[in-house]
Amino acid sequence: MPRPTFHQPSPRGRPSPAPKVSRLLAQIASAIAEACVPDALKERLPKALHCAVNRFLEVPERRRSRAAIVAANRLVRRTLRRVELAIGHVDGHPDGDVRRQAVRFLRACQSLSFDVIVKRSRRFRGLLNKAGHRRKERALRAAAWRGHVDEDCELVKVVTVDHLRSVGRALDLCVAHCDEFGRSYHSALRTGASSYYVLQEEGKPRWLMQVNGELGEVEEIKGGSAGPVSFDQRQGLRILRMVHAHADDICAFASVGAFSPYVAMAKRVRRKSVLAGHRYTVDAFPDEAAIAIRQSRRPGQSPWSLFTRQSADGGHLGCWREAYEYGMSEGELVDLLLADADLAQALRRLFVD
Repeated sequence: MPRPTFHQPSPRGRPSPAPKVSRLLAQIASAIAEACVPDALKERLPKALHCAVNRFLEVPERRRSRAAIVAANRLVRRTLRRVELAIGHVDGHPDGDVRRQAVRFLRACQSLSFDVIVKRSRRFRGLLNKAGHRRKERALRAAAWRGHVDEDCELVKVVTVDHLRSVGRALDLCVAHCDEFGRSYHSALRTGASSYYVLQEEGKPRWLMQVNGELGEVEEIKGGSAGPVSFDQRQGLRILRMVHAHADDICAFASVGAFSPYVAMAKRVRRKSVLAGHRYTVDAFPDEAAIAIRQSRRPGQSPWSLFTRQSADGGHLGCWREAYEYGMSEGELVDLLLADADLAQALRRLFVD
């Protein structure tokens, strides 16, 4: 274990810096002479630092005991290393804000006491840490998986908590906060229990999707302030294939905020019908759910509605409950079943069986 260094009295009776401190002061003088700073700063900074260090070490409290001397030496060395670090970042750091703050810090060191220099050095070190975190964050986001849903939409995997919170702030979702609910989502991302994907339109978040990491099931899809989540069959199919997700229960998938009429199920009834001049496609599933899609010439503008049965009795046409109403109302569904006997009979057979 290295022996602690002690101040040796100078010929004038004043304490002189320890050898390691003296070497750091010499390194700072050499580094500042080659840095891209004004000549006045090159001349004043080494002298100012030397005087500030001497005054700092002359305080009786820092020479009262061996432990106090060792602690003072350690603090001086740590602070001088940060000053030397700032000199190296004056023209060598990629972040312009760090370069500007480094020059401001060095200029301030000419007139401040060493106690204040210590505080400023800690602040500059924190700035460096934040800049490094930002660079790492940008690198991780740039390397994150992304896929093109179509010409204007891009699906991006969220790989960091900062990215997840930024999406939450853009969409006004709870994942933006560090409360109990927000931390549960952050923890799921860190542990890999859930994967998160954000759909971006023209670079702006549109909605956020959470996929269970073990089961591959879609847990939540939220659009937040961007409005309700909607996509056409082609987009939805591509999105689910991209994230390797699936949904076994149509009600569960629709309850998280999205609908997939292409979910593969062994027992599904699909019928097309016309009501009041509008064409509808009705998909019925064995879990007593029905999807009514109002067809449009543009697939992305085909609204849909989810209905669930209030009773297992297949003999009544009006026992439906609206869950998501976009394409048609409950009354319109009943009118459609009354007008299309084949559709009504198919639904009865499906649910009775």
